[in-house]
Amino acid sequence: MVFKHHGMPLDIVSDRDPRFTARFWQEVFTLLGTQLSMSTADHPHTDGQTERVNRVLGDLLKSYAHSFQ
Repeated sequence: MVFKHHGMPLDIVSDRDPRFTARFWQEVFTLLGTQLSMSTADHPHTDGQTERVNRVLGDLLKSYAHSFQ
């Protein structure tokens, strides 16, 4: 459902997981026009992305849970 409403991601950041580095997935990402970016441990840019995503998801979950109280 997410892809139906928002489309395919333009960029995916991975921690070099073998599932994303396999040639098959590299080809899939190329065909979809999605760029695969590899992160490195403790890199400020990717750490910041993760923190922002976690903060937004936490806020969304709080709002959702609050609507049932």
